Amino acid sequence: MPAKPTQRSSRGALLGKCQSRDLARKARLFFSLAMSLILLTACFFPPYISPEEGEKLSPGMEKKIEKERQRAFNSQIVSLAATQGSGENLYRLGPGDVVEISIFGVEALSDIKVRIGGDGYASLPLVGPVKLGGITVREAQKAVAKAYRAYINNPKVTFYISEYHNYRVSVLGEVKKPSVYELKGPRSLLDVIAQAGGVTDDADHTITVVRTENGTRRSMIIDLDQLIKGKDPTGNIMVQANDVIYVPLAGSYFVDGMVRHPGAYHLTEPVTLSKAIAIAGGMVGGADIKKVGIYRTTKEGTRKPIIVNLEDIRAGKLADPEIQEGDVILVGKDRLQVLVSKFLGFFGVHYNAYPYRFGVGR
Repeated sequence: MPAKPTQRSSRGALLGKCQSRDLARKARLFFSLAMSLILLTACFFPPYISPEEGEKLSPGMEKKIEKERQRAFNSQIVSLAATQGSGENLYRLGPGDVVEISIFGVEALSDIKVRIGGDGYASLPLVGPVKLGGITVREAQKAVAKAYRAYINNPKVTFYISEYHNYRVSVLGEVKKPSVYELKGPRSLLDVIAQAGGVTDDADHTITVVRTENGTRRSMIIDLDQLIKGKDPTGNIMVQANDVIYVPLAGSYFVDGMVRHPGAYHLTEPVTLSKAIAIAGGMVGGADIKKVGIYRTTKEGTRKPIIVNLEDIRAGKLADPEIQEGDVILVGKDRLQVLVSKFLGFFGVHYNAYPYRFGVGR
């Protein structure tokens, strides 16, 4: 007869069965948690699937990349502005600046301290008023030496700016802190853009600086990409009083020269050359209608002009070219028309060879 199981062996078997059930329950619970974690991961962190041929990035990814690109771009602006130095050699003296001048070997002229007046002149001992406003330190040094040359043989001049005047510069458009900034001393373009917080994610990297000198307004088109890459270091100009720095919205074109409203215009729909000029208010008297330049950026990063005769477009001999993002349209002066206009203007006669606003009609 088989031996009867003891009480101890029965308890061991029961304990083993309970442990097995417990392990199975724990395994099911672990499997359930693992599957839940996989599902949650799939929902919140979609896997990177190998792209198909010609497939585009998602709008969200495009936006993320653009934000990161602009963040890196602004970091480069700040870094480059910091390494450019003070730019004192390029700074142009202005009303309110205090300068210290010394003529070597002449005791009476060894410690001249003078403030530049509102007219740009400084009154110096012995020689009187000398024009110092609007010129660099090196040019001012030469101007002072020239003034004293009438009294001193080969004067050796030292020139130092001891106090800078305050001046205002406007930074407008697609910068993070657009405002009118009160500055002191030599400041570069990148330095001022960095002070304005850098450009926004939607900014175009081709900007305009509008400057008025001796009553004449002129615009400078500066490519920040070329400047940052070191291909055009001269673009990091020293700003001057009343400069207007404008950073346009990406997808813009520029119209400058002999038009009523020069500036940047956002390209929201197809625009032809004649329409772009009309949007800018049309041409003013003295405009050269036969030679309008469209400056377009090439693959190499340089701007090359496309010269267009607007009379040929109006006569139907030439197709009206379509403007592209980043184009700079320059309407120059007709030298002959300007000469005739000035001559007739002397007798009180107004003359304009092209009385219509091109693209709008007579």
